[in-house]
Amino acid sequence: MQIISQFADVQVWVCVNERASQANLLPSCQSIPGQKIYELLVSQLGRLGAKYGKTIWVNRTLCQGFCSAQGVTVTCESLKLRWQGIGESDCAQIVATIKEKLS
Repeated sequence: MQIISQFADVQVWVCVNERASQANLLPSCQSIPGQKIYELLVSQLGRLGAKYGKTIWVNRTLCQGFCSAQGVTVTCESLKLRWQGIGESDCAQIVATIKEKLS
């Protein structure tokens, strides 16, 4: 085992979990494809990180335990932020919030 000492200034986690729709299960973030939200945030946050000289990693994750039928869960633990029910049109607000925290 080897310890790796590389860390990002900001890490964002996007749920891409796909759960079968069944009444006895939690709703799935799948109603809005998490992969699309992930791709949008990779693009937008990559430019933001370069502008502020910060390393921003956007990661895919499975269930974060905050499921919403309205959209994806996005978490940024390093900035103590979490959003639920995210759709494509919400990505700009996430980027703006992270930008505000970096300023």
